[in-house]
Amino acid sequence: MTVKKLNLQLLFALLIVLCPLFLLIFYLKRKYIKNSETVLSKIRDEFSKQYIVKDSWIHVYPRQNYQFNQPLTYAGGVKCIDPSGKNINYTFTADAKTGKIIDSHIINLEMGF
Repeated sequence: MTVKKLNLQLLFALLIVLCPLFLLIFYLKRKYIKNSETVLSKIRDEFSKQYIVKDSWIHVYPRQNYQFNQPLTYAGGVKCIDPSGKNINYTFTADAKTGKIIDSHIINLEMGF
């Protein structure tokens, strides 16, 4: 065999080994971090138990807050109507791996902001 043919076979063998490895890594990474739309749907369901949900949003990409040693999180918001008809706006932080709400705050829009 020539050196050129041997190099080509070696390159082909490396591609056969590395491609499935990269696909496995990609799959495992996606498996552990939930899609933002999935997390938002879960949060909307949680808020629907107490309120009528009018609108909601979420950041597409998770973020890591190293300062407070938090896991990967999504940030977003939910606009609700309570049983008395009052509009309530929430912001939330949700765990990107479990989809559970870590923190939520009411935003008071009646103050003129």
